[in-house]
Order: sequence, then C-alpha cells, then structure tokens
Amino acid sequence: MRQLILIITLLALTASAQVTTGRYWLDNDRSSSRDITLSSGETTVVVDISTLRPGLHILHSRVSDGNLWGSIATSTFLVPDLTDARQELANYRYWIDNDLEHAVTGAIGGDGAVVLDLDVSSLQEGLHVLNARVSSDNGYLSPISSQVFLIPTKEDSDHRFITGYRYWFNKAVPTRVDIDPSEGEVTLKDLIIPIEGVVPNAITPGYTFDVERETVTVIDDVTVGFQAINDDELGLPATIILEDYPVSVNLDVVILKHKQTHDFAVPTPGTICGFRVDEVPLDANVSFTLTAIGATVDFFDGDGNPIEATRNEEDGNSVYRMRPPRGSVYALVHTATEPVAGLTAMWRVALLGDLNDDARVNVGDVNLALSDILNTGGATADYDINGDGKVNVADVNVILNIILRNAEQARRRAEVQEQLE
Repeated sequence: MRQLILIITLLALTASAQVTTGRYWLDNDRSSSRDITLSSGETTVVVDISTLRPGLHILHSRVSDGNLWGSIATSTFLVPDLTDARQELANYRYWIDNDLEHAVTGAIGGDGAVVLDLDVSSLQEGLHVLNARVSSDNGYLSPISSQVFLIPTKEDSDHRFITGYRYWFNKAVPTRVDIDPSEGEVTLKDLIIPIEGVVPNAITPGYTFDVERETVTVIDDVTVGFQAINDDELGLPATIILEDYPVSVNLDVVILKHKQTHDFAVPTPGTICGFRVDEVPLDANVSFTLTAIGATVDFFDGDGNPIEATRNEEDGNSVYRMRPPRGSVYALVHTATEPVAGLTAMWRVALLGDLNDDARVNVGDVNLALSDILNTGGATADYDINGDGKVNVADVNVILNIILRNAEQARRRAEVQEQLE
C-alpha cells in the first residue's frame, strides 16, 4: 500500500495561542478531510494514497487553537506511475492575477522546495492572486494552487491593527473572521485568503466530470471580496475577479435501484445533484424520470464518457431514454428553470424486450407489443425497442429475435453441461 508521510510543523496562530487540532485533505476533496489531535513540536501522520491516480496531487493542511483556524498550507506531491521509471518533480510555474504572459518558470531542486522572492512593488493597491503549479519530468501537471493577497493602501498601512475581516466568493454569504488583539497584532499584510468552498455562478456547458472522484470542474469567473474590520468599523470592500478559474464542485451522488425514487430540492445555481444506477446489463433499456420540465440533465457512463439520451415530456415529467454500455450510469441534474418546490428522480432499467418488466423476455412481451400496435397504433413509447421513434412490427421482430437467441444460448449451455457430466 502506498503511503504518504506527512509531518505537520505546528505554527502558533498568534503569539500566545496553543494549537490543539490539525486538519488535512487531498486535492479539492474537502469531504474527506481528517482532523487530528496535536501536541507541541511536530506531528507525523500516515496518509493512505493507494487509491490516488498516478500524477501530481496537492496536500492541504491547517491548524487550530480550538477557536481560530490558521492559514492553509499547501504542498504538491507525486504519485508515480509504476510503469514509468521517471518519478521526479521537475519544474514550477507561477503568475500573478491573470498575467500568464509574464509567468515565471523554474527548475525544482533536489529537496523539492521552492522559495519565491516576489516583487510586488509594481502591483496596484487591492486584492491580487498568486497562481502556481508544478510538473513532473514525465509530463504530469498539478492542479493550479491559488492564494489571494492584499496590497494595502498607504492609509491602510499606517492604520491601527485590524480586529477582523470578512471575505466571500461570488454570491455566497460572507465569512467573518474575528481577531483578538490580545493574542497578537495582525495587519492587512498578514492576511491570506484560501480559495476553497467556491460555488460557481452557474454550471456552464462544457464542464468536465471526474467519475473517480465524483466531482465536476466548471470554468467560472470567480469574484473574490474582502472587507477589513477595525474597532467594529467596516472598511471599504475590495473585490477581484479570477477569470476562467477552474472551480471544483463535489457531488453528493445518490445511488438508486430499478424503479426506486428519491425526492430532492431543486438545485440552486452553481450546484449539481447526482444520481447513479449500477449493474446495468448489456442491451438494457434505461430511462431516467424527473418530475420537472425545466431542468438540465447530463448522462455519463461508468468511465465518465457522455451518453446520448432522448427526452420526452410525459404527464408533466421529463423522461430520458438511452442505451448505455454495461456498468454504471450517472445522471447529473442542474440549472433548474421552473419554480417548483422539489423534484423526484427515478431510474428504470429493463432488459431489452422485457415490456412487462418481469425480468424475462418471452411471448408475454410479444403479446403486449402486438396489443399496443393494434389498439393504440403504437402509442407506448417504452415499447420502441429498436429506438427508431415508432412502435411497429419491427419492434416485435426484435423481441422474437431475442427469444430465439436466448433459446439458442440455453441450448448451447445445456450441451456444454451435458458434456461436462
């Protein structure tokens, strides 16, 4: 089992604070963060990285004195591809704000540490963003790590020490951080705002779905806001926009079985609700029903590949039909446009040709199809076996061929069994 040895050096939050708790997580997966009890000095933690994919990853850690959390420390590590002999960090690259044209690239030394001596004398007053990433000698790139910092005005620099601050991302409720002056003096130059927990403005087309982590990455223009607090007085807010910033959205995926329903709240802008059905057999007809017309649903297979689905409105519901490959199927619901109180989702997985849903394909299914064709002209969309948008004799032939094929397979299995006996 591959493991990562993490040594957390305990840094006091203030001059007199005693840290008691540490927290760490990998990449952007805040849902799997772990808390540990700390003592003075250094604490060694063994982190299991056996499930991580080969490539570069980010370790985040921070400490607390029981009341306040310190700034987030980030470091990059490489999970090597054991089929590749090259396994070393090679280069780093950093840039400020969106100025990729003047990005700085350098080589990483043998100890893996990089010290950046940044000249910020030419930057304007206000919020700025330091972006950085590293690469390995076999071409792996790490995610971009970003930190917000403030270039204070001359008036702010000469002002007395602050007692707190507020920050926010996009339209989120501001997070307030109070600072006890008795625990140490803090100025605007001391503050670093971690970019985490960001909710994008919207789930835009072209997002990427990481099926292994069950996360979605959206490219968004993120607004970062900041406001200092001094003796209960609010300073003027400052904002900066991170253009084309990759925002990771964690999915709380609900696993449903055949015909099992789940009620859930309408997804708000920038959020996604995920639903998964497992063990879909080959040649199965799969449908996903959503009790709303105005919502966007995207489908993916167990490898994260998009699946094409046809949508019909039936009794005020949206019904999506598809023929996915064997395995798991995901439905990602987002961007609801109708003012409804709540939604209900349901998967339906049926064997191809099993019209009466008895887990068998036989003459009963043939009779159902023929009855629908003769009595309604083929009005039951679920009986469209060949997916041509019509229910007719061609669908009956498909069912008959399935029955004959299954009978032939049963006969061959019987012959093999007889030979073995």
